[in-house]
Amino acid sequence: MAEQTTTFDAQGQLATAFTTIRRVVDGRTVARLDNQRVLRFSWDGTRVVTVPILSGSDVTLLEWQTGKVIWRQAGDPAMVGRPAFAMSQPNGTAMAIGVGGADRSGALDQLWIVAADGQATQVVKGLLYAAFTGAF
Repeated sequence: MAEQTTTFDAQGQLATAFTTIRRVVDGRTVARLDNQRVLRFSWDGTRVVTVPILSGSDVTLLEWQTGKVIWRQAGDPAMVGRPAFAMSQPNGTAMAIGVGGADRSGALDQLWIVAADGQATQVVKGLLYAAFTGAF
């Protein structure tokens, strides 16, 4: 599992349940996120959208350097994982985050636009067109 920007690279370790974020220029580890897999970096590389590796189903946008949670879509704590995808706004600070429900079909049924300050607007509620996930 990996997500990369021109500045940072995130690689998840399933066996140990953490993700390491490294600076691309020198390979130095700059952060470790326990029980979180990085779906996408923000365009400027300061925030990441994450999902749990082993338990839970929350989808979270956070500042990876500080651990500050910007936005969280709570999931069922008894559920392990759910469909989630993210895309950063080119040259901007917003994130588009698609989230699926608990039905395990893999379908997305919510689309949120989340600003850098955590203000979120749900722009789709209901099944999303399947091509949406292909862009991620």
